[in-house]
Amino acid sequence: MHWLSISSWRWLLILEGIPTVVGGVLTYFLLPSRPAEARFLSQEEKDWMEAVLASEEREKLANHKISALQALMNKRIWHLGLIGFTLNTGMYTMNFWMPKLVKSISTGHSNSLIGLLVMIPHLVGLPVMVMVSRSSDRQRERRFHAAIPAIVAGIALASLGATHSIFPTMLLLSFAALGIYSVYGPLYSLPGDFLTGFA
Repeated sequence: MHWLSISSWRWLLILEGIPTVVGGVLTYFLLPSRPAEARFLSQEEKDWMEAVLASEEREKLANHKISALQALMNKRIWHLGLIGFTLNTGMYTMNFWMPKLVKSISTGHSNSLIGLLVMIPHLVGLPVMVMVSRSSDRQRERRFHAAIPAIVAGIALASLGATHSIFPTMLLLSFAALGIYSVYGPLYSLPGDFLTGFA
């Protein structure tokens, strides 16, 4: 496909980028910034939500004042940064090399079938990510909801070297994906629990 003298791989980037840009622009203009601007909430719900948010902010400011420099010196920030780095390393490694890994152990299969097989771990990871995030919010607990999936993902990725057939490989990749994706919600909620203001 070479429409308008543009090669097919560039069309892929263009066609994937257009919905993202349109979605970003629509989100900017349509998503309310504060509960008071949400048209889908009643005035009573808006007032309640604003009061809860203000109360939480007062509590954080009273109990956890921290400057930007203190944040950079905080060992918890470095700890979370290290977790984020290793998490992203695992995720990108899995995403970049999964097609090659699946292709190497399933010889004779078409690239279309490999593409469908590579979708499986992501399809498994998505609902589990939502369930873990909801559980974390419901229980107001972040550390174990982030640590347990990360451990599951680490064990699954480390175990991939011992597999030589398609079923165990796909099973381990699915556990790796559900573990990696499930960490994001609770992990990214942690800094908000102890950082406020400018930091």
